[in-house]
Amino acid sequence: MSEKTIWVSGTQGASLAVRALAGQLPRVVFLGGFRSDMDGTKAQYLSEWCAKKNQAFLRFDYSGHGLSGGLFEQGTISRWTTDALDVISDQAGGPCVLVGSSMGGWIMLHVALALGSAGQRSAGHCRSTRFHPGPSITGNGRCAARRACEHGPGASQ
Repeated sequence: MSEKTIWVSGTQGASLAVRALAGQLPRVVFLGGFRSDMDGTKAQYLSEWCAKKNQAFLRFDYSGHGLSGGLFEQGTISRWTTDALDVISDQAGGPCVLVGSSMGGWIMLHVALALGSAGQRSAGHCRSTRFHPGPSITGNGRCAARRACEHGPGASQ
């Protein structure tokens, strides 16, 4: 399995760079941190782990990050949440496990609230005090994704 970069037209005008792996559902969706891109070590680790497990995986760059269009200086949590919702709506194709790192933990929570009970699960990995969304959701993002995929909602707690 290989990941090719594809492009999703965001509703806010930016062309969003996306990579997806086919595999079994639920799809793991990685939401990166502040100024991080989809080639970072956490995204790369999850991609490799999902490939080994034949687990569907999705990663992307927010507007103003990495390969995506847009200006970083125009970014906000709300704008990047909309980017995430645009990519998930266009590419996910079924239930997802949302994995957020640092600022991506905040975005993960906003995405989970926006999607409601549409079969989404979440596993946060929030190490930065600047973007920490409250009580620690998990102590280890790598294990949280696996637990959420294998054991369902609440498994990452």
